[in-house]
Amino acid sequence: MTRDSGAMRTARTGRFALKVALESPFQPRFYLFVDTGVCPQIGTSFRHNSAMTVTYDAHHSIASLVDQLATLLPGRGETLATSESCTGGMIAAACTDRAGSSEWFERGFVTYSNAAKRDSLGVDAELLERYGAVSEAVVAAMLEGTLSHSLADWAIAVSGVAGPGGGSDDKPVGTVFIGWMERDRAPEVIRYQFEGTRDEVRCQSVVAALVGLRERADAG
Repeated sequence: MTRDSGAMRTARTGRFALKVALESPFQPRFYLFVDTGVCPQIGTSFRHNSAMTVTYDAHHSIASLVDQLATLLPGRGETLATSESCTGGMIAAACTDRAGSSEWFERGFVTYSNAAKRDSLGVDAELLERYGAVSEAVVAAMLEGTLSHSLADWAIAVSGVAGPGGGSDDKPVGTVFIGWMERDRAPEVIRYQFEGTRDEVRCQSVVAALVGLRERADAG
């Protein structure tokens, strides 16, 4: 299951507004505002445009998102494993920066190269050749490999083009695929288009990954 997103810079504040349009009959919308700088305060707003509009607004730092997961996952008796490419272990680092994270963070893979994705996660070489590392198919395979090579209940996987180079017409700089998977469930992958510097793209990816897990684990 893939969902697409778009991004835009808000000129007056110098912040980045990430808008994720989910493909469903209810047309939910997800707005994520990320201040410039290295992983600063985050504001999120979720709007579900169905017969009734429900809006959720909050301001979070990455640390507070991790704090929420540190309560949510142990409360459900669940653990997390990650596999990261463009973020280079930033999600795992954010999670394990919190004392007591061994209760719910099981392990993390940094699979930056194609060879690492094949060797550590079992991603099929044909998938990598056909779709490229930055793709829905490969991130879905990374999710499956993360769970098959760990004892975790949840997986996060990330692969993208953080820049400043490496982009193409169909996958410009800022293209990031982020996926989540609960054990014995189907993987879910969303394509994001972030803007900003390499650091900003990577930080936005970390936030989107953590917010996405929190929402899915909470709903489950």
